[in-house]
Amino acid sequence: MAVTDGDTIKILGLDQVQHKIRLIGIDAPERGQPFGTASRDHLASMVAGKEVRVIHQIGPVQPPPGKGVGPARRLPYLRQNP
Repeated sequence: MAVTDGDTIKILGLDQVQHKIRLIGIDAPERGQPFGTASRDHLASMVAGKEVRVIHQIGPVQPPPGKGVGPARRLPYLRQNP
């Protein structure tokens, strides 16, 4: 798993394909913006060592202002690895 910024992660799916996941309800600073590194590092600390399960958002997706269309937003569930 990789953390792109404070609201985006990349995971390797069960299909062995990398998927870019943008988090629902989160509008974090991008890389290069103030607090962008801190935001990315905080998300990385939250997902490190966790199993991620992704739930697709149902219904239309409206990106935050200035974010463009980009990948669909999804809700990841995190749980501790056994």
